[in-house]
Formats: sequence, C-alpha cells, structure tokens
Amino acid sequence: MVRPAFLVIVMAVVVPMCLLLGSHPSKATPVGISLVGSTSTRNVTQTVPTGVADGDLLLAYFAYWHAPTSATAPLGWTMLTSSASATSGIVTVWYRFANGDTTGTQYNWTFTGPGPYRSGGMIAYRGVDSGSPFDGMCNNQGNNSTPTLCSFSTNFTGDQYLGFFATENTNLVLPADLTTETIQDYNIGQYFGSAVGDKVLGGSGLQPSDAGSMNSGGWETIAVALKATASGPTPVPTATATALPGSILKIGSTSTTTNQVAVPAGVADGDVLLAFFSYWSPATVTAPPGWTFLHNSVNSSSGTEAVWYRIASGETPGTFYTWNFNGPGPYVSGGMLAYRGVDTGQIEDGNCELIGHSTAPTLCSFTTAFNNDEFVGLFATENTAFALPGDLTQEVLTQYSNGHFFGTAAGDKTLDGAGSTGNDIASMNNGGWASIALALKPANAGPPAPTPIPPPIAFINSSTTTNAALTVPPNVQSGDLLLGYFGYWHFASATAPAGWTPLETEPSAGSGVITVWYRFATGADTPGTVYVWSFSGPGPFTSGGMLAYRGVTAPPFEDGTACLDSGNNGNPTLCSITTSASSDVYVGFFTTENTGLVLPPDLTPRVVQQYVRGSFFGTAVGDKALGAPGMIAPDTGTMNSGGWETIVFALTPAPMP
Repeated sequence: MVRPAFLVIVMAVVVPMCLLLGSHPSKATPVGISLVGSTSTRNVTQTVPTGVADGDLLLAYFAYWHAPTSATAPLGWTMLTSSASATSGIVTVWYRFANGDTTGTQYNWTFTGPGPYRSGGMIAYRGVDSGSPFDGMCNNQGNNSTPTLCSFSTNFTGDQYLGFFATENTNLVLPADLTTETIQDYNIGQYFGSAVGDKVLGGSGLQPSDAGSMNSGGWETIAVALKATASGPTPVPTATATALPGSILKIGSTSTTTNQVAVPAGVADGDVLLAFFSYWSPATVTAPPGWTFLHNSVNSSSGTEAVWYRIASGETPGTFYTWNFNGPGPYVSGGMLAYRGVDTGQIEDGNCELIGHSTAPTLCSFTTAFNNDEFVGLFATENTAFALPGDLTQEVLTQYSNGHFFGTAAGDKTLDGAGSTGNDIASMNNGGWASIALALKPANAGPPAPTPIPPPIAFINSSTTTNAALTVPPNVQSGDLLLGYFGYWHFASATAPAGWTPLETEPSAGSGVITVWYRFATGADTPGTVYVWSFSGPGPFTSGGMLAYRGVTAPPFEDGTACLDSGNNGNPTLCSITTSASSDVYVGFFTTENTGLVLPPDLTPRVVQQYVRGSFFGTAVGDKALGAPGMIAPDTGTMNSGGWETIVFALTPAPMP
C-alpha cells in the first residue's frame, strides 16, 4: 500500500507541471516575446499556427523564382521586406497583427509569372510591440555554399532575432546559434528551399552576420529583430555623442526595398534625417506628414531619385515611416541617413542633379561656401554591378533587381574647404541612372569661407606624329589630362582607341578636319606608351600629337563652350570664347592645308608641324594662361593662303585640396 500511495503523490505533482507547459512550450525572453507556433506550405495557401490569439504578430514568408514573377498578399497583410537576386530566387516577408485569426485560418497569396516554384510558411510571436514591432533588419543575396544573414544594429534589449532563407540547392543547414523553426529543402523543378530560424538577443548594438551552409547555389536572406512590448525607452548611449563645433557627425543609416523606411539607430532630437527613394519615373510619390521635399532627379526613360528631410523630434530608432506611391511600378528601394551637427536653419550648402544612360553614373559638380560640409551622393540605377565613387563612404547600396526594384545607393564624405566639389564618377553595367549631390552645412560654421584661389594649371610636355600612333609625352603622371589631336582630310573618319573620349571636332567641306580627344592618365599611361587611332576613307594625310596638363579639374573641364572655326585664306583664327573661372589655361588647335603657319604672338607654341603637300596636313597647338574670367577676343595667326580649321577652349583648374 505504501508504494501506490507514493506513486499517486508523484503523479499529483508531475501532471499539473505538464499542463502548465502545454504541448508546445513557448520560448520566453527576458522582455516577454515568445514563440506561439509555425506552419509551412508549398502552395499559395498560408495557415495560421496553433494557439494564435488576437495581438500576436504573424509573419508570412515565401521563397520563389526571380523576375518576372511577382507575389501579392491578401488584404490585411503588409510587406515587410524582400530580398531578390537577378538570376535565382526571392524571399519576401509580410506581417499582420492577429485580429480574429483563429488556429487554422487560411490566407491565399497570388503569384504571376513563370514557376513560381514557391515554398514558405507562417510564424507567430506573442509580446511584440504593436506600435513599433521591428528593431532593425537587412537583406542579403549570394551564390555559394554559405547563405549568410547580414549584419545590422539594434537599439533595444531582449529582441527576438529571425533569419529567413530562400535556397536554390539542397542540404541547407541554418547557422548553429539559431533554433530551426521551419525548414524545407530545395526540390529541383518543384520548389525553392525555404527556412526560418530564431534566437533571443541579449543587449542592443551591432548584430554580426550569421552564416549557414548548403550545396553551392543561389540564396537570398532576410534578418530582422522584433522589439518587445516591455523593452522600455530608447537606450541613451548612442544619443549622447556630440558633433564638434563646425562639424557634422554621421549617426547611421537604414535601407528598404518597400515603401517603408526605418529610423536609424542612435538618432536623437535635432538630428537631420534624409529619406530617399529610387523608383520608376512615371510614378508619383507622397511623403508622410512631417517630411519636407528636398530634391528629385528624374530620368524620364528610366528611374527617379528623390530625397526628403526632417528634423528628428521624438523619433524612436526602428520606427517606420511610409511613403505612398501611385502609378506604374513603382519598383521602389531606398533608405534613410541620419546626421548630427547640421545647421537646421540652413541644412544645405549647395546641390545639383544629373541623369544619364551609361556605365558611369556621375554626381555633378556644384560650389559650396562653407568649410567642413558633409557631401552626400544619392543614386538610382537601372542595372547591376553598381559601385560608388572611390572617395565616398558607402552608407546604403541595394543593387538593381530586374522586375522588382531599382538600385539605390548613398555615399558621403567630409569636404574640407569651400569651393567646387568636382564631378564624382561611379560605375555600373550600362543602363539608366539618376543622381543627386548635396552638401549639408554644419551648425556654427561661421561666415562663408573665403573663395579659394585654384592652383595654376601646368603644361607638362607634348609629342607629335605624322601617322596614326600617338605617344604619351615625358614626365606624365597619374591624374594628368592628356589631349590627343589629329588633322586629316575631310573625306576620312577617325576612331580613337579604348579609353579616349571625343572632345571637339571641326571639319570643313573642302579641306581638312581637326579633332581632339581626351583621357586622364592612369598608372598605365607611362611616358612612351603608344595609342593607335583607326582612320577610314581616302588619305587621310594625318598629323597630330598629344599634350599633357597637370592641375585640370575632373570632367567637364572645359570652362564655357569651345569655339570652332574654319576658312580659306591667310588668317587662321581662333574665335571668341567666354570663361567663368579664374586661372584658366587657353588652348588653341590648328589644322592647315598650306605652309608658312605662324601662331598668334600671344600664344606659347607647344607643337607646330607645317603642311607637306601629298603627305600630311599641318597641325599646331598654342596656349596661354588667363587671369580673370570674361570674354576672350578672337586670336589670329598667319599662313600662306589655304584651307584651315581651328578649335579653342579653356581648361578649368582643379579646386583647392
């Protein structure tokens, strides 16, 4: 009798403990987020997990084929973010707070396009802050055997960290520090692999990247932190950093591929927030209340880059702001930047916008008046492989994803002195682009800086030719401007070698042609390096040369508009130009179809090759230093009467370092 009584006592203790735990024990965190449950799917239907109650956060995700496939959620679901590759898969996450969503409730997604070879699931959490549920996130893509969740920063303690995966090969294993909640391995021809794992975060701050493993193939990931209801106020330490007087302090950045963008970590009242979006040009956009439009750059055949600003006031890092887009597409991506120490009464010290279709998206040049500005460059791109100019610090970079979103990028640097910013050139695969360059003015910057006097431009050396090959002159260094030119018969055409850009050409109807090309010397342009032009057509009776100048600004380096002229007499003339900068160098080029050429007496001859009948046209170049800007009168030389063609322009000095 004693033994049964003992067993009864034990059971009486054990059974209530099991009831308390339930059939699916929740994973409580120090601040109250707990997992409710998860489900998985390989069709368009998502199912609400067991045990869900009103107020729980539901996260639905799908892995599916890349463009032109698209996925549309049912009513009541908001897209959180999407990570897409151009050649493999996509993983997209949507969310909603449960409201009448009983266990087993089903929602149907709509997919358009090929495939879509989808798989996914739904995961539910309790205790997430319904007012500000997310405390940072980031997207990543790759093609290798290490699917990786990228690094981002959080602001609160006790967050729940989630990693979502889409894979185009088998044997996916999640990072070892994550608890695998759902995993469906890739099945070729049937569906992409999909998975989600989670963990509790202790302190706030930088969350490092986290890598899993798989058989090598395409993959896409999303990492996100959920903020708990009981996480308390925003941590103060990052908000206590102060900018030095007359300087600007960079606080942080976030990125997005939706119409929602989050406030960066560490933001405090008084910081200047810049929100920017790239989107299709036919679309229109409306900012949320409290944001002021700053600039846009519209490429009517491609994308638009637009930027707004706001002075932070009561902003909680991780808070989302939502922009409204109307019209086709809009294929949006964007981000937010935060800076401290900006003059809130006059946040800008100059700006400019530029558009193009090329492999060299460019931030155009403008002039600043104050020292220690923060230069910010923003890009919208309609092709891949974008890389920021090398002198900028990358803050945001989202590569273009065909059919999903435009590429977007932001970079910055501190400007030491006032003056011209110069053009700044990025790179990408050939496509449309739009850019905005602006300078943020520091608070307490004092009076405008004195206008700097640019250093003089120096002539380095020259070389000549009477065939199709030009030689880099002696003493050339990287960064020098090289001007290659040829005089040749008007029936012929000329093609420069790779790396040379046409600058100006002046043909005549019955005599010769003078054409000038340029390039800025790199390490490959050692003195004696030979470049060969291609000529087609009769003749071509070529002569020419190469000139090198040091201290010339980046393109466009011509000050004003070049002047082209031609005639048939004994007075070859450089026509009038007008300049706007001081300390320019004036350069005049001549082609002649007779002998006896003498340059205007105020020019320093750099090259003079007299015409040789039946062999080659005459060519010559002279230059002079200009002082103050303004109109430069025509300048006339002499020769035995005959046909002639001239080009004249002014080189602009590089700004003071």
